[in-house]
Amino acid sequence: MKKILITVVGLAIGFSFFSCNNQKAINDFSETPINIEIKDSTPENDLSIEERNQLWHATNKKIIILFGYNYNDESFVEKATKKLSDSFGLSEDGGVIVPVVFPDGFRHKDKAVTSDLFNILDDSSLDIAGFISLGAPEKTYRALTRIQDQWNGQIPFPVISMFPQDDILGIEDTSSIVINQVQQAESDENLITESEETGIQDAEEILANAVSYILELEGAPEKDAALATHVRQMLPEKKVHRYTDSETGLYSINHFVIE
Repeated sequence: MKKILITVVGLAIGFSFFSCNNQKAINDFSETPINIEIKDSTPENDLSIEERNQLWHATNKKIIILFGYNYNDESFVEKATKKLSDSFGLSEDGGVIVPVVFPDGFRHKDKAVTSDLFNILDDSSLDIAGFISLGAPEKTYRALTRIQDQWNGQIPFPVISMFPQDDILGIEDTSSIVINQVQQAESDENLITESEETGIQDAEEILANAVSYILELEGAPEKDAALATHVRQMLPEKKVHRYTDSETGLYSINHFVIE
């Protein structure tokens, strides 16, 4: 009887110690940057030595990236695409990235964005995991609105609009997240930023972080207060603030500025 009592007491102490440690682990949880590893179901033994050494494996997921104003010159596109290709692979090679350059990548110059971009995003042959635009040109939001209407008001994949040159209210409404640089001036219709004149110097790194962030998600994130945390995790090296309208003092739930 004495041995049984000792055993019971020992188990109770052990369980109490485990519970305390478990609670401490929960309380010690802190926000950390998102680390992404593209996983693939292909058995390791079936991969060639070259495939084993590359950073990415073939996947059906595709992220469409639109290179717009200030980010569509040949040198930037080539440099950014090379970085993305090394980390995530291009779609043509079985990877994630589908680059589209405005306006060269469009067929109909007069209706390039509203028509051609819509057709790209509405391509049923692609398993679209997300859409990122850099310097979104005018009427980008109209193509996104058409996609939104296709899905009863909710685009099923994340839409990240970085440094857009399109109507800001339209972009906010159709995007999961809008990112701009600290503003220099503002007009009634558009937010004017440094990106309009010079582009963002580390745009390639920001773009790669956005791709990693999208691959971590399952579907579009909710437009709520948690978006601020998501953006800070996505861009851990940046100071992130919510965009506030200078006239009304109101802030947008999904529009952020970075320093």
